[in-house]
Amino acid sequence: MPRPVASAPPAIPPAFAASASSAPASTPPAIDRTAERDARIREAKALLGPSAQVQVVDDVFIIIGAPGYAAYPTALELARKAADAYFHDRITIRPSRSIPVYVFGTTRDYDAFCVAQEGSRCISPLGFYDPQMRRVMVNAQNGLGSLTHEMMHPLIESDFPGAPDWFDEGVASLFGKAVFPRPGEVHGAKNWRLPELKRALASPRGAQAGMDQLFGMSEYQFRDANQGLHYAMARYLCQWLDERNLLWTFYHRWRDQFAADPSGARTFEQVSGQTPSQANPMWVKWVQAL
Repeated sequence: MPRPVASAPPAIPPAFAASASSAPASTPPAIDRTAERDARIREAKALLGPSAQVQVVDDVFIIIGAPGYAAYPTALELARKAADAYFHDRITIRPSRSIPVYVFGTTRDYDAFCVAQEGSRCISPLGFYDPQMRRVMVNAQNGLGSLTHEMMHPLIESDFPGAPDWFDEGVASLFGKAVFPRPGEVHGAKNWRLPELKRALASPRGAQAGMDQLFGMSEYQFRDANQGLHYAMARYLCQWLDERNLLWTFYHRWRDQFAADPSGARTFEQVSGQTPSQANPMWVKWVQAL
């Protein structure tokens, strides 16, 4: 989902400011993960009140249920399944600091929190990751797809820094409709973005909706007036790769040679055996058959 763009590094909690200022400029300050996590938990309870529901998942995510959110156990179990799968041969480098995940049971409570903290309603009706505040926001009234989607963003941020927006959102959006066949395994099922993609591919602008258009796409282009279509293209490219057991091979190889292949086209050819343009007709046929 749309999210703010960090204009500065995430703030270090006050408890760690002294150690940060005394450390050499070239050496990041050591973070006491337990103390930092406890500070974020205290912050959550200060913002939502002592009745906020809080559990730590996989030493990275702090799942925070707003007071009165009755389905919190369901959200917590889903977060545990997702984290288990994401860290199972997929994400290699974990975030160095905790990621609070605020889950609200109603749109009213969700937007009220944003208004209180930011002065305006939340930027997405579903959920978003704020890299400056280093926290995820989820509106569970519209379903929990945003939970598994937004949890992926801070993981890609730490594991694949510089990943293009289209790929970051493609992977995250894929797991917005996550299925877990067994512990440690995750895939994406069809979601609500498919009809727009099918219509575009069947229209005179079909060439502009091909998955080959994504490679080299800038953030500005991705988030232009056709942003919804671009999300669908990226998501279904990732699902196509995932169904062929190529998604994470592509992800890891591209991450590791990103400086030499910023568009990802060369890596795609290495992994799939075809250029994006050569593979596009097969992908279009697959999309139309979904």
